[in-house]
Order: sequence, then structure tokens, then C-alpha cells
Amino acid sequence: FNGLRVRNYAPYLSVDNFSAGIGAKIGGFEININKIGIVSNESISKIDIDAQIKVSTIIDAKGGISLVGDMTQFTQNNAWRFNRVIVNEIGIKTSFSGFDLDGSLNFYDQHAIYGNGFKGKVKLKIKFPASDIQAQAMFMSGSKDGYKYWYFDALAQLNPGIPLGGAIKLTAIGGGAYYHCYMGKSRGSMIDSNSLNKEVDYIPDPKTAFGFKAAIGLKGTGDLVNAMATYEMAFNENWGVRFIKIYGQADV
Repeated sequence: FNGLRVRNYAPYLSVDNFSAGIGAKIGGFEININKIGIVSNESISKIDIDAQIKVSTIIDAKGGISLVGDMTQFTQNNAWRFNRVIVNEIGIKTSFSGFDLDGSLNFYDQHAIYGNGFKGKVKLKIKFPASDIQAQAMFMSGSKDGYKYWYFDALAQLNPGIPLGGAIKLTAIGGGAYYHCYMGKSRGSMIDSNSLNKEVDYIPDPKTAFGFKAAIGLKGTGDLVNAMATYEMAFNENWGVRFIKIYGQADV
């Protein structure tokens, strides 16, 4: 570490740079601590730890936790006291026999937009002799300003596709639902963009009671046409229809 400072006034603890590359075996599992960070202000100090565990030769797990302590004032002096442990992220990655899985779960604590909750993301790839399926799903659940919200959004891409007759193939199937939130405009949905590299951006909103959507991807012979179409419907807080949308895109 560089620039570690301990003071008798706030911020009581600070550090300019703290890095770690520690490897060990605990209970037969290989554990690597990749990063250690320290955050401190007038009332709390937090130690962030990022680590990776090799569960087996084909499964890797990762996670991040924060150890939080607060300053307790006594008559003559102050003392640090353990407050809580915050789980920031949990992840797993594995690959074997034509099956690839990469997933993560992030936790939020008093976030300015999302409040308290968690968000997950899973990528899956299954390989067959003459085809493969790639899928991505995202989900989130939390609470903000006294109301709860959740959503999920998923897309599966089929390669080379399922013939529908003539020169058209079904290349993707997607869908999702949401409660007390709406899809933001800052980033495109992976459903209407037909891309597994896009992330869905939903914003908590108590005025949106419920919504759902379904999508399909189509492709013509020789990649002459590549299209994605989405049907979406949402209800307001009084369960009246807020909107009905049919949208999509086509590349020719």
C-alpha cells in the first residue's frame, strides 16, 4: 500500500493505493484475493475485498464483500466497532462438453436510483453438432422509497435457426416482464437490438404497475434480411392500459 494515513480526526483512515495478489488453499480450494480497498469518512470505514475461488477444474467462483465499521463515541475517546458485512457481488463461470455458463449477482445498498436490492445476469451457450443456442437473461429485484419493483428480460439466439417455410428462419426468441419500473432510454434493450452484448436499463417507477413484452428474430436466406420485432404492453398504477407498442428493426 501507499499513502496509508491514520488520524485522530475525520477521515480517520485513508490510503492512496492498496493492492493485493494473495493466493492460498483453504479446505482444499484455491483462493486468490485480487483486490483490497479502504474507504473512510466521518462516521464509517469500509474494507472492500475481491476474491476468486476455484471450486473444481471446470468451475470458478468469484465474490466481493465489504467489512463495515463505525465510530463509537465514548466519554474520553472514540473506538471503532464492527457494524456489518455487505455482499457486493457473487459470480460463477464454468465450461465443459459444449456447455458454457457465466453468471453474476450484484447487490445494491442505498443506491441513489435503485435503493436496496440485487441484479443478476446469466449468459449460457449450448453447442450441438450442427447448431448452437446462445442465451442471456437479466433480472433485478429491490425496493425504493417504500415500494418494491422487479423485472426480467431474456433473449435466446438460435444458430443457424429454425426454418419457418420458404426462405425465412426463426433466429431468436425473447421476452420479459416488469413491475413498478420501466425500460430506460439511455441504453437499448438486448431484445429490440437483437444483440447479446446489450444490457437492459430499467428505472424504478411506482406509476407503472406491470408490463410485459415478447420478441422474435427472423432471417432470410443468404442474410438478405435480418429483423427483430417486439410487442410490449404496460399498465399504469390504476391498472389502466398505459401503452401498447409494436416495434422493431430490420437490416437489409
